[in-house]
Amino acid sequence: MLDNDALIRLSVLTALIVAFQVLVSHVSLEREAKRRWQHALTGHVIVQASYIIPMSYGNAGLMIGAVGMAYVRLYHPYKFMEAFGPLLRPEELEAGKLPGAFHFLIGSSLTATLFNLPIARYAVECLAIADPMAAFVGKSVPSPQLNKSASVVCLGGRGSILCLLLYPRISWLV
Repeated sequence: MLDNDALIRLSVLTALIVAFQVLVSHVSLEREAKRRWQHALTGHVIVQASYIIPMSYGNAGLMIGAVGMAYVRLYHPYKFMEAFGPLLRPEELEAGKLPGAFHFLIGSSLTATLFNLPIARYAVECLAIADPMAAFVGKSVPSPQLNKSASVVCLGGRGSILCLLLYPRISWLV
């Protein structure tokens, strides 16, 4: 039996997430900064939604969102690019290429299906918050450069250190 109250909550949350995506894509920030904010806030909203929507509805919403995104991307590319183009990486701008958000929705749904809810919440929250923070710190905090080819290693090292520091603290959010 369908729970109308849960369907309404799911519909409102879905509309808010899509509206947020469109809004963030039109804010005057660097492309990667927009992506990081969008990534962190959307993932956090998905985790928080799991507290107010039954998991079966949440999983259905994630899968419908992924299928809807793929449909619009493949069959209405101009509308998709108008709404979400400023959030896409250069390689995602190619015709027919699905964005990372598609894979994030599928991965979140699979995680919620395969693991118990507290572990799934923790995994999605870590991905949503620690990954963008690690990228931000990796690009923002200067570090010593041993040689010209070491800059990539240093970026990854700073990001990895931040992840190790953030992951235990994220459990407080979940």
